[in-house]
Amino acid sequence: MVGCSDERTKPSEMLTFFATKNEAVQSFIKQSEMAQITLVEFILKDGHQLTIIKNPGPKYAVGEIVRKGQLISISKTSAWVQASGFAVENQFLDGGLYTLSLSTDSANGPNTYVKELGAYVTIQQGTHLDHMPLRNDIISSSVVISQ
Repeated sequence: MVGCSDERTKPSEMLTFFATKNEAVQSFIKQSEMAQITLVEFILKDGHQLTIIKNPGPKYAVGEIVRKGQLISISKTSAWVQASGFAVENQFLDGGLYTLSLSTDSANGPNTYVKELGAYVTIQQGTHLDHMPLRNDIISSSVVISQ
């Protein structure tokens, strides 16, 4: 069987929204069906909110925090990756494009070590081909929202 979504349905309309970030996090964890999961939120200088999700294994995925007025949802936007390092381009629902690089080994170039992920993270605007050399100056802050 093959399925598809109605092209007229916006991806944000397929999400479940909550009144608080805590409710959105708890729902995300419940839907992931994993007993232990770590979510780290990265707030970018342009206001986008990206998450890195880590589950036991460890496996990593990228997600987005989506706001609709005062409501909030968390959406996983990449597949799970089990590797010592990877890079993924992430397109936000509003069209913003970022490349996130993660490495469990100290990588060359600018990066930020995130203890809760056990990894070094670089986030850059645009595709990975847009930034040579790498820059990591668009992260405004980061916070662990579930551990």
